Amino acid sequence: MKPIPEYIGKRLRMDDLTSSLRILQLVARDGTLAQAQVSRILGLSKGVCSLHFRRLAHHGLIRPRNLSQGAGPGRPLSNWELNAEHNFVLTLVFSPPFFHATLSGIDGRARYNVTEDLSGAMRTPELLRRVDAAVKAAMRRVAAERGHLRQVCAAVPGLLDGVTGTIAKAVNVPALSGVNFGAYLAARHALPCLTVPISLAAFVGETEGLAADCPALVVTWDLGIGVAFGRQGRACTLSVGAAGDPMLPEIGHIRVVRGGRLCHCGQRGCLETLAGGWAMIDDLADRGVGSLSELIRRGGAGERAVCRRLEAAAAQLGRHLTPWIQLTASERIVIAGPLARLFPRVTSAFERGLGQVFGMDEIRRLAPIASAAPEERLGRGAFLLAWRRFLDPAAPHRTIPAPSVE
Repeated sequence: MKPIPEYIGKRLRMDDLTSSLRILQLVARDGTLAQAQVSRILGLSKGVCSLHFRRLAHHGLIRPRNLSQGAGPGRPLSNWELNAEHNFVLTLVFSPPFFHATLSGIDGRARYNVTEDLSGAMRTPELLRRVDAAVKAAMRRVAAERGHLRQVCAAVPGLLDGVTGTIAKAVNVPALSGVNFGAYLAARHALPCLTVPISLAAFVGETEGLAADCPALVVTWDLGIGVAFGRQGRACTLSVGAAGDPMLPEIGHIRVVRGGRLCHCGQRGCLETLAGGWAMIDDLADRGVGSLSELIRRGGAGERAVCRRLEAAAAQLGRHLTPWIQLTASERIVIAGPLARLFPRVTSAFERGLGQVFGMDEIRRLAPIASAAPEERLGRGAFLLAWRRFLDPAAPHRTIPAPSVE
């Protein structure tokens, strides 16, 4: 990296990128921009704009793409682009019982990834040991590329403390309870980490291709059940935490049966006890189904007993989603998560559940579908949240208010 001229160092704090992020956001949005364009868009003088570009280039975030001759006399105009080859984000996605670590360039292209089954990681130290191994491998790859790891995003199940970012309760991955990835990765690896609910990452990834004005509901179906809703990457919230941070509804742990089966959360009759992956595994234990992977494999093979239990779960899921569909004014339903692979087999059962409240015309308009690539879209959502956090630290979640109900 070339040294910064003394006159620039005196005019800008080179270690503080805050004021230059507006320019980085524009370059990220448009792909290629000239300084003169940014000067006009932001109303900055050419001199100030030039200083910001020099600072971003100094930090290796942007680079000249080519030189284009301007319309008037003078030097050619320099176009700038993101330096995708040397800047990275890392996503740590906990989709029970799987753990996915993916290192991507800021262009979104994966450079390294690893997937592990966490079924054997029953204690927090063992889980963190696996996370550490994945983070160190990613950091070695970044060092080999002479790059910079700009941001980490951990997408986790369970309830998050709105003040500290600690995972307050992860009933389906108990080893995650009490973990604060922001504090842990900062102390151990000097890395910034944003922690988000896994359902938010799934929502951002699954709605990226939907029309901007289409309200959608995305269901993450794995060992548990998570839901997020909103419009094209901007999730709605129904409540806020103690610090004013948005909180997504935990509908998997809303009671739907009085005095029903005991849930992992300690309540009885939660939706997860009827339709969650763990409940199906428990019910099929006498048939040798002991994991989510086994449930998916045997359901995909069409095993009759497994398919019957899946159909019952899908019908219950459809029935108990109907209030949320109405509350959120959703027009599309997307089933994400590992069990999305089996949804095409049980779509009719899901629609029967919807049909206890909705008519066939309404169900056809909702057009429930399974994610075409649940792991990829989940990872994509976590990547987008990580990159947005770096670009705009003040608005990491991209939430909008919940719609009103008449």
